[in-house]
Amino acid sequence: MQWISIVFMVMVCGITAIPADELPSRHPNPYVDLYLQRVLEAEASHKKAVSMEKLALVKLQIAEKLLEKRAMSREEYLEKQASYEVAVAAVIEVLAQISEAKSLYQLALVRTEAGQDMPICLK
Repeated sequence: MQWISIVFMVMVCGITAIPADELPSRHPNPYVDLYLQRVLEAEASHKKAVSMEKLALVKLQIAEKLLEKRAMSREEYLEKQASYEVAVAAVIEVLAQISEAKSLYQLALVRTEAGQDMPICLK
């Protein structure tokens, strides 16, 4: 059931859906699956953030040309520049989330292989 929700989430985000037979194998410990889901969510968020950054860059480049031709005010240009900077920061933030999610996933794998309990998956 978890994998269905992940595939649905991926489809809703506009990212190419993963065929069910290509999904990572299920682990006997549900916490490992939860941490894997976090990794997949973070990676999907990264794709979205990169797309938003590209869009903001294109809008900024258009705004630069319009500003040169005096077809756009300086204030509007600064808004586009700020939007681009926010998009860049969002990509950096998501990269940190991916790193954290992968670390927690690895920790879950190591702890379960060692026969230790895994703390509750808090978000």
